[in-house]
Amino acid sequence: MNSRVHPLIALLVIVLSLLTIGVWVWGSGQAKTFGGPAELATDPAGHWYLQIQNILLEHDADGNFIRRHDLSALGVEQVLGTVRFFSNGDVLLRRGIDSRTLFDKIRAYMRLPNEKPLRPDLAGTGLYRCNLQTSACTPFGPELTDFAAAFSLYIDPRTDEVYISDTSRHILRKYSAQGDKLGEATEGFRFPNQLLIHDNHLYVADTNHHRIRIVEPRTDSFGTEIDSIDVVPTPASQSGQIWPSHLARVGDDWWVNNMSSRMDDGGVYVFDQNWAFKFKLDLPRGADPIAIKAFGDDVLITDWNNDLVYRVTSDGQRMPDFQSSGLEKVIAESVSLRWQYQTYAYLAVVAFVLLLIALVIKGITNTSSEPPAENTKRSEALNDIPDEIIWVEPDARIVRKLRMTTYIAGLCIVGLIPVLAYIVMAAENSLAWLDIVPPMAGIVIVFLLVTRVNRTNVRTAIRLHGRNITLRDYTGHETTVPIRKVIFNQVAIATPDVAVFLGQPRQMPVYNRAVLESQVFPRLIDARSVSAWEMQWAMIRMRHPQGVFTVLISATILLAGIWMLLRDSI
Repeated sequence: MNSRVHPLIALLVIVLSLLTIGVWVWGSGQAKTFGGPAELATDPAGHWYLQIQNILLEHDADGNFIRRHDLSALGVEQVLGTVRFFSNGDVLLRRGIDSRTLFDKIRAYMRLPNEKPLRPDLAGTGLYRCNLQTSACTPFGPELTDFAAAFSLYIDPRTDEVYISDTSRHILRKYSAQGDKLGEATEGFRFPNQLLIHDNHLYVADTNHHRIRIVEPRTDSFGTEIDSIDVVPTPASQSGQIWPSHLARVGDDWWVNNMSSRMDDGGVYVFDQNWAFKFKLDLPRGADPIAIKAFGDDVLITDWNNDLVYRVTSDGQRMPDFQSSGLEKVIAESVSLRWQYQTYAYLAVVAFVLLLIALVIKGITNTSSEPPAENTKRSEALNDIPDEIIWVEPDARIVRKLRMTTYIAGLCIVGLIPVLAYIVMAAENSLAWLDIVPPMAGIVIVFLLVTRVNRTNVRTAIRLHGRNITLRDYTGHETTVPIRKVIFNQVAIATPDVAVFLGQPRQMPVYNRAVLESQVFPRLIDARSVSAWEMQWAMIRMRHPQGVFTVLISATILLAGIWMLLRDSI
């Protein structure tokens, strides 16, 4: 490592690192777009529709598959919010591209209110009323509303009045069948989700208040609270499933999907007509229930994670999962595409980890095992080792630089911790802690390790006297041995029980390299020059902090790679 790193090599490493990270982000993002069964909706003819990605699968009342509707034909790039039907069979949905920016998604991830205006950014984007048969669409209302975020719909089959829970803005809205604004409820809701009218009352899944709210649907008193129901029984609290998102009336009972803090991996809880808890539905491991729908005497429940639609009896007994030719075909397509993109992401992670490992190995091994040039010149003058005593200690300027760098890095980390803590708290215990805490903990651990290693390396010293050498380690312990019992290379000098780390030439020196080259290395004629691997192993064997640091960093890289691979399944 006597030569500087070529700028093109450094640039190539940076580009490859960014490329692998970019492929991982892209592949993971693309894989998530191929989700499983999600929303359920019913049209006036009694046909019901299963939404999976950008597709509506139409079935008759008995569950026989009729046809597949590709919503891209209606100008829908990605389904945002829910889809519901008017009494004439028209469907209300959001058209257009997903115009959310990275900043918008970060705010949504942190569960911060959506502050964007309701007017669409692009022509043809927003709420539209469409005919599935002709693909003809007209804007819903004169104001061209575009929620561009999570929202839920309910259309009253008696009046065609439209109720919308504007989830990310914490508002309930009411519109006429033509899209004229009739009312708003702007107070008292926190991320409202599914809506349902029953017995002339509007039921709202008030997600972040962990309740089902019953409010007045009439325009003159829209949103006035009638009652508030706690739908988090003890089993839900114990499972961390306390965020109600969907509900359904099944016979005389109420079925509620309470999600986890990440808004996934929920549980279905059943209450009687008076909202007394009855039982929790027994679902397979890893289930991610979304929508619930009465299906004759039974109940259908979509599972995003497992690509299934469960069919259960009204008393909670599992029956054979719902199947249809249309569903099976879409699932097969989705699984194939999902794994294709996920494989790209996995390969990118593997490539990134291999790149990091290669850099570590390069740092360890890129040290010539040959003795310094002065040592190879075995002149007669050097054969006569002088008796003068030479003391060499770490370069004071380098020590000050290391301390200053450590101090600045520590201040940055200390300043970053409260910011990240605020993000986690602002996200209200959502998946933020899973994405932020482990990497931050890793940064802190690496910082502490580097600080520890730097402190130990600058407390050492080397003394040469005749054909003997004395090494002082970081604990202050000194050992004196004949030079012939010493091993060395450009990075370290070691006796059988003490090692002194000299630093990487050019990149990370600890001792003054000019002093080493002129006064130390020439007197190590009788010592044995070793490879970087042999020196590294010697430091690991004697538990030298530099050797331990290398082991821990390598383990951290491996664990980071495993974490990235497993993150989506946690």
